[in-house]
Amino acid sequence: MDLLVEFMPDMGDVLAAQEDALTSVIATLASQLQHLAATNEQQMQRMAQLESTQPAAPDALILEAMETLTSKMEQLQQNVQQQVAEQMQQALIGELRNEATDSLAEKTEQTEEAVKNQLDQLEKRFDYLSRC
Repeated sequence: MDLLVEFMPDMGDVLAAQEDALTSVIATLASQLQHLAATNEQQMQRMAQLESTQPAAPDALILEAMETLTSKMEQLQQNVQQQVAEQMQQALIGELRNEATDSLAEKTEQTEEAVKNQLDQLEKRFDYLSRC
């Protein structure tokens, strides 16, 4: 060691300064690691809290029941649409029947009126011809 001090007299001071610098860097890194560990712990707690507030995933029975309900709702909707269409068709048929009946009654009345008029004219002609 004496030989080293002889060739490099200031080397001890340089090594001491480097040691102090490394100690400072190690202390800073240790402090940052502690800070990261604390932050990580906080984040883990926050994640656990968020996970606990999330609703549980539905189990297979619930999913199957939902699919069944959806299927039945679609069938019911189709049935209702079909029934509504049939009822509308029946209502339209009834309306057309009423119109046809009304039209037939009107035509019958017009025919009766025309027949009466013709009978009246024939009676008048008959009376006229029987007088002559």
